[in-house]
Amino acid sequence: MKIAISASENQLAASIELNFEKAPYYILIDLDRPVEAGYKVVHNPNVQSMNNAGILAAQMLINLGIDVLITGWCDPNALRVFQKAKIPI
Repeated sequence: MKIAISASENQLAASIELNFEKAPYYILIDLDRPVEAGYKVVHNPNVQSMNNAGILAAQMLINLGIDVLITGWCDPNALRVFQKAKIPI
């Protein structure tokens, strides 16, 4: 299972960024692997986007194969993308 966490920094110990589409990073953790090898930090290239930032970030994470998202708040458009892909938040 692969989990994505919206993060404020590009490290495993980063705090959760509560606004999904404004998160500068997403931490991806693969629970089927040891922590040292089973995580990576992905930069959110859409963080400064004025249009569709949430949709683009959601699609990026889905394309990376996530199974679950941990975040604080997700805008309605991004939420619909995750719901369509059956990704729990």
